[in-house]
Amino acid sequence: MSRFVRKSIALLVVGSMVMLGVACKAKVGGSCKPGKDTCSDGKTALHCGKDNKYVEVKCAGPLGCLKLGSHMSCDDSVGDVDQPCMGESEEEYACSANKKKAVVCKDGKYSLHLECRGPKGCSMIGKMLNCDNTIAEKGDPCTKPGNYSCSVDAKNMFICKDGKWDVWRYCRGRDACQVKLSEVSCDVSISEMNDPCGVPGSLACSTDGKLQLICRGGKFVQDRECKKQGCNITNAKRIECQ
Repeated sequence: MSRFVRKSIALLVVGSMVMLGVACKAKVGGSCKPGKDTCSDGKTALHCGKDNKYVEVKCAGPLGCLKLGSHMSCDDSVGDVDQPCMGESEEEYACSANKKKAVVCKDGKYSLHLECRGPKGCSMIGKMLNCDNTIAEKGDPCTKPGNYSCSVDAKNMFICKDGKWDVWRYCRGRDACQVKLSEVSCDVSISEMNDPCGVPGSLACSTDGKLQLICRGGKFVQDRECKKQGCNITNAKRIECQ
């Protein structure tokens, strides 16, 4: 065999190997086998989805995307609604980039799990999610029935019911709705007729200061008129009707 023929064959083999390498390189939309995830750069992974096609997933957490021998690790503790994700179970959580939302991985994309409007926002410790939802808006999702929160404007106290925050009390008093050490309190010393209440026999002043109200049957009703000096709340938070 001539030197020219041997050289041509060698070049052909090398060229074929290069072409094979290019053809096999992972890319978005390319075919893949489950479990064959890889890093495309330090902040991005290529994840083999349910349709056996590669999708791009952001590894926006502090550890980014790391290659560990034949394996890889993607820190997806940071993600936003509608972004692709790697987890296949509903236990894969992340925090939004602004730390105000908790998201969950469903069907290959992040969807809203909780609004984290409280001062501590959203944080992840390993796989454990922490979401401060002691501040909420009516209709925000919630997961712990019977828990309480304050509205953003501090005028309402909410309760978690049927998976959503709903009005529990109207906090019309001076101290409004407050959160202290995760305990929620609501000042109902000023109320309106038919406002909900919880302690039978407790008193309040009407918003116009003309009536003393009393809690009966789960709502405030008229107790008596305060014709002389109106209904007032003392510094000791006592109701005085004159």
